Amino acid sequence: MTFEEKINFMHKDFAERGLKKSQYSTPFYRLLWKFNIKAKPIYFDSIISVFFKNAIAFGIFFSLFTFIMNRFFSWNMKNNLFALLLSSTFVGVFSTITFKYRASKLNLPKWEDYGE
Repeated sequence: MTFEEKINFMHKDFAERGLKKSQYSTPFYRLLWKFNIKAKPIYFDSIISVFFKNAIAFGIFFSLFTFIMNRFFSWNMKNNLFALLLSSTFVGVFSTITFKYRASKLNLPKWEDYGE
């Protein structure tokens, strides 16, 4: 089964299981797939990979937000760096727990074995 066929199968399978599209096909992954980057869906990724993807994505968003806010207010950059690291870690840990908990409830096989 090709990567695109697996993605289509996953969309049908997860929809039948009652998941919302935003839970299994996030905008970030849809963008990657649109540009033909064969990234495994987040439910099939390793714990470490899920953690770093979520922590880095949130860190980038939070960094841009604080940079913009620093232009309007004179905040202390030292405190912002600490807040960035703390919030990115927090989001990374809890989103990883959430995704891995849902994946265990769905009883999913490995990505390589999925859909066959």
